[in-house]
Amino acid sequence: MTIPAADVKQLWGRAASTCSMCRHKLEGVSLEGKAVVVGEAAHIVAGNKKGPRGCSILVDAERNSYFNLILLCPTCHTTIDKDPIGYPIERLYILKSQHEMRVRGEMDWALVSVIDSNEENVDVAAIVAFVSGWKEFTNFYLEFYIRVQSELKDDSIFLHENDVFMGHVRKWHVLRDELKELLFNAVEKNLIVRAIPDWNRLKLEFKYIQEGGYDTPFSYMLDFVNPMAMVNLHGDPLWSAMHISFEYCDFLSYKHPDVKSVWKRT
Repeated sequence: MTIPAADVKQLWGRAASTCSMCRHKLEGVSLEGKAVVVGEAAHIVAGNKKGPRGCSILVDAERNSYFNLILLCPTCHTTIDKDPIGYPIERLYILKSQHEMRVRGEMDWALVSVIDSNEENVDVAAIVAFVSGWKEFTNFYLEFYIRVQSELKDDSIFLHENDVFMGHVRKWHVLRDELKELLFNAVEKNLIVRAIPDWNRLKLEFKYIQEGGYDTPFSYMLDFVNPMAMVNLHGDPLWSAMHISFEYCDFLSYKHPDVKSVWKRT
């Protein structure tokens, strides 16, 4: 049974004509001006029971549907079929899902960048001030986050009676208020130099971030008022967002020399 044309189109479209493993482009134009297509619709569960990963209750129609296919280059296709133990069904589903999420995120952010980028309205000095403040904030935040986790685990401590800890809380509020103003002055969308797939995956994974409409990890992290609730209820995504924010600053430093001078990470 052949793969339906509609399923093939859906597979190629969602993978953006790139290999789901090595990410190489799978189509192009030859020197003679002819279309060249090298991609292959590889089966996750084999097309028949004798093939790699073929032992399954799936019927022929299901085996040849989009949901059981992953777009690969010939080399990666050969790799997964020669090593079905190293590339079991579950791993291939994850690889396919991650690749398509990455593609979707990059397309969405590319559109945002094209629509909103206006170099004439970019205040580089404001961006420099924000990045400099963000560097100070995250240096403090790394230790503060761990300290909050530690305090929350110790039921014997009344947080409001711990003078040292409350001093850190006050500093967090001061830095947070300063950063919110700096972010407003810099204009958040001017901090987006290119798509960051990890941020888009985090937004897809956590409904709170989607519903908040946060354009970057910066506004997400600065939106919390209670640091204890922040770490207790949103610890994992916040930790990820902080490290993703470093990628935003890295790309800003590549684009603006003045940002690079303040963002040198040690």
